[in-house]
Amino acid sequence: GIQGMINKIEANVEEVKKKRIAILSAPQADEKVKQELEDLKEDTKKTANTVCAKLEEIEQNIEAGDQLNKSSVDLRIRKIQHSTLSQTFVEVMSKYRKITENVLKLEFNGNYNVDDLST
Repeated sequence: GIQGMINKIEANVEEVKKKRIAILSAPQADEKVKQELEDLKEDTKKTANTVCAKLEEIEQNIEAGDQLNKSSVDLRIRKIQHSTLSQTFVEVMSKYRKITENVLKLEFNGNYNVDDLST
């Protein structure tokens, strides 16, 4: 489900970080590692788009239930699940964005202190 996809993105984020460190640490970038990084980034993007679509679908179903004045336990549970999944997704994507921003700063400054990617 959605949680599994978010977990996959989180695992990808960790792998992206490792690949970025490997690329920045190496005197000459390994083309295989670069390709693996690109594949991870593409997979993360695709999975994130799927998660967004599924969260949007859940939100629309919740809104439809609200319009029908359904105050059922099921609707409240779905609202909580949606909120929790959305929050987790935002946190994971924020971590991904922060790693990407840190890499760009390192590359721009020419300062390849990979400890800066640990955050």
